[in-house]
Amino acid sequence: MSIEEAGKRASGEENICSNVIRAGAIRNARVRMAIAFLESNLHRKITSSQLAEAASTSSSHLSRLFKSETGLSPGEYLRRVRMEKARQLLATSRLSVKEIMGTGNGRLRQQEPLRAAFQEILLRDAI
Repeated sequence: MSIEEAGKRASGEENICSNVIRAGAIRNARVRMAIAFLESNLHRKITSSQLAEAASTSSSHLSRLFKSETGLSPGEYLRRVRMEKARQLLATSRLSVKEIMGTGNGRLRQQEPLRAAFQEILLRDAI
């Protein structure tokens, strides 16, 4: 089973956003566009200029809008969504941590920052 298939099965292709912020709480169309872009491109490195272009606004304006609507910066939101996706995959698939991290091809990424971020976000939210 591929990571994409496991991800679809794990989430039922539900909007991951609802586990990170309250669904329906986003009123601004540009922020909704940015969130859709982020969630469609979780596997890619996304720059603030790419995100701003997807939302048809400037990077600084989008950052202010995003923070006011979600309470998070776009980067923090992306990190939380990625961690939530990893949590779902760990809970519902047979994929290894390496596969979930995208290291199945032998290119080992640094695991310590991921572990620390995973603990910070998920353990903090559990308290």
